[in-house]
Amino acid sequence: MNKLIKAIEIKLKWRNYRDTIKRFYLIDKEKGQKDYDEMIKMHQTIIQNYAKKRNIEIIPAITKICELEDGMNALKFLAAGYEILNKDKEKTEKI
Repeated sequence: MNKLIKAIEIKLKWRNYRDTIKRFYLIDKEKGQKDYDEMIKMHQTIIQNYAKKRNIEIIPAITKICELEDGMNALKFLAAGYEILNKDKEKTEKI
């Protein structure tokens, strides 16, 4: 039960980080969403390539990359990781 609570806490933190980054990008009303989508896609690609190259799962890849990064870059990777994990969840729910 403690692991489940911890997992929920982490998911909520990652969603909060994602929302913060998204708000930052959406300040620019004209191209904010496009810039956000491009940034997320780039960071997701980095995460997926990192995981594939090291033959590890996505979550450990995200945490390892965030250990190597600092500040805003780490938050961007957490936001991208949150988006990856939610996309995977949506795919399995549709099946």
